Amino acid sequence: MPSATHLIAFALVSLGLVLTPGPNMIYLTSRSIVQGRTAGLLSLGGVALGFVSSFAAFLKTRPVWALVQRWLMGTVLAGLTIRMTRENQC
Repeated sequence: MPSATHLIAFALVSLGLVLTPGPNMIYLTSRSIVQGRTAGLLSLGGVALGFVSSFAAFLKTRPVWALVQRWLMGTVLAGLTIRMTRENQC
């Protein structure tokens, strides 16, 4: 288990990443503008879950869960890719 100092440092760096604008902020903003408040809030939940899972992976408390989470997120991303490709066909 990492020391308390390392955990605090990791938490502060993670907080800094969450608060700075980046790809996740662009994603949340565009989703909210195009699809409304509900879609934006659901996307925010997904982004938050991603940050929580990265923290869990850092702690390595559940290596099996990290593997399951990777496969689930890969499946979700593949499904979204297929859906967006079908919707954008003329």
